[in-house]
Amino acid sequence: MTDITSKIKNEILKSGPIPINIFIKEALNSNKNSYYQSKKQILGYDGDFITSPEISQLFGEIIAVWLNLSWMNNFRNKRFNLCELGPGKGTLMSDLLRSINKNSEIFKYLDKIQLFEINEHLINIQQSKLAEYNISWHKDITNDVDDKINIIIANEFFDSLPVIQYIRRKKRWYELMVNLKRDSSDLYISDEPIDEKTQEMLQEEFSHVPIDGIIEILDEAKAILKDICQKLSKFGGSLIIIDYGYIEADRNSKSYISTLQAIKNHRYYDIFKDIGSTDITTQVNFSQLRQTAELCGCKTTYMTQRDFLLNYGIEIRKEILIKNALLSQKHTIQSQFQRLTDKDQMGDLFKVLIIEGKIK
Repeated sequence: MTDITSKIKNEILKSGPIPINIFIKEALNSNKNSYYQSKKQILGYDGDFITSPEISQLFGEIIAVWLNLSWMNNFRNKRFNLCELGPGKGTLMSDLLRSINKNSEIFKYLDKIQLFEINEHLINIQQSKLAEYNISWHKDITNDVDDKINIIIANEFFDSLPVIQYIRRKKRWYELMVNLKRDSSDLYISDEPIDEKTQEMLQEEFSHVPIDGIIEILDEAKAILKDICQKLSKFGGSLIIIDYGYIEADRNSKSYISTLQAIKNHRYYDIFKDIGSTDITTQVNFSQLRQTAELCGCKTTYMTQRDFLLNYGIEIRKEILIKNALLSQKHTIQSQFQRLTDKDQMGDLFKVLIIEGKIK
């Protein structure tokens, strides 16, 4: 039993079931034993999961194309900050900065490069990989994103933020919470009553959800996004969110299920086993993020990762790499390209939301 498991069980014995979002916070980032604050190797082929930047340099290079076009079309000749939320090993930022080149026009207008990271082990890796650049590290997104033009990248960041889950049982809604069996042996998910104000809100907004359907509310993600979008709307800038998820328009009566899952060693895992040693995520409801951004006065554009990468020229860049590669490397480049773009791999599973604030 991990220290976090013991802590959660003790909290339930003392105060009763705990909400899913509190459970996720405890597991991922509340203390030094939590997953995202540990020294565990979490990223890459030797870790628990691999992200697009770690698959191929093509990904970071296409983000650089988007960055260039966003700045040139909307904020050209204006100074800006470049930020990344949850930068992992720093691979995306490294590929991006190499692509835009220190001698380029856009680099001359770049004031600060800010990385938002809570894992000290990953910060050390990022500092080593990005040593040639003047970069600052931060933990507080709300207070440390400057009041100026910001271009912000969030790749696989929002899927790790806590969600609140509700389930519809006939005519009533209940909150799904983490509970403890009577013999105090195992954790499980239980239905718990909610207050009447929340009941009325759910009855009004989610009357279309079928019986036994589950909805996930992205309260923390929406709060962070609202803070960012208010600055984008007032001062200008762009935010690109890449994550695995969905929009409401794509859902059917059978898709209102829990997307809560744990990943360990690139495999699905029991969420209550080895808590703090596994990655716990949910699929991102992009409809909630899009609505939040638009309520702040921002423009949004939504598409699949496949469409985004193809629209911004990944196929052209791939052919250039293959042309200049050794014979033994050509197949690898093609395979990496397919993994990022194929509909049955990451191409359709991952979605992209581009948010633009005040423009010139």
